[in-house]
Amino acid sequence: MTESFDANWLGLREGADRRARSRACLGHIQHYRSGFGQFRVTDLGSGAGSALHFLAPNLGEEKDQLWRLVDADPVLMDIAASRARRHHPAIIIETHLANLADGDLAEMIGNADLVSASALLDLVSEQWITRLVRACTERNAAIWLTLSVTDHEIWFPALPSDWLIRRAFMQDQRRDKGFGMSLGVDAGPVAARLFRDAGYQVYTAPSNWRLGARDIMLQTAYLEGVANAAIMAQPTLGHRIGNWFNERLNLINQGRSSLLVGHVDLVGMPP
Repeated sequence: MTESFDANWLGLREGADRRARSRACLGHIQHYRSGFGQFRVTDLGSGAGSALHFLAPNLGEEKDQLWRLVDADPVLMDIAASRARRHHPAIIIETHLANLADGDLAEMIGNADLVSASALLDLVSEQWITRLVRACTERNAAIWLTLSVTDHEIWFPALPSDWLIRRAFMQDQRRDKGFGMSLGVDAGPVAARLFRDAGYQVYTAPSNWRLGARDIMLQTAYLEGVANAAIMAQPTLGHRIGNWFNERLNLINQGRSSLLVGHVDLVGMPP
């Protein structure tokens, strides 16, 4: 069973995602798009539609855009489609319910000129990315793969147990989340290598979250996720993780916490 994310979490992170997405990678997409009339985008794991909401206004005339939203969650699909039709009424919207883990990726992609996926790659295996590369190559589609986690995470102020919890969290990132053994922080480099090997021109750039006092709710939700994952990976450390969580939560609530979470964006142009 693949992991899913609720609309509350996706809504909380959208502002940070918007600030973090690489403008350099966006520029490559805009240049690529200029060579087309109608432009067709397939968004894999579309969630609540944040990728469309960010990218569509940056792709020129919305009446010339056709978006296919692909997700396994019908509730999120309805949210994404309704939102897109409300805020971007000129765009043609298609929805496609599908299991990304073992479905036919070429069929999901359809006749897209661009395939996008956000915060997905670190959940999947190298074998899954190999399937994605094959499907994109068959369709001659460009790629825009954003917000894949890296090993760069900094809490401020630092606490003595940060390294221990980080190690347990990264251990949890490597478990099977429905797509085979997850790549975690290696996902970005692996995807870049595989697409380059397929002849793609690949560009990467940092897309780090930088969270401060205005992001109390997101910091809290992220903290909860890290602590829960760390306990799942190392249940014997439950007491120490709990103490760390309480210290961090107090700092967040006092407005004294900031956090950098490393991500990377990747753009690939077909051969």
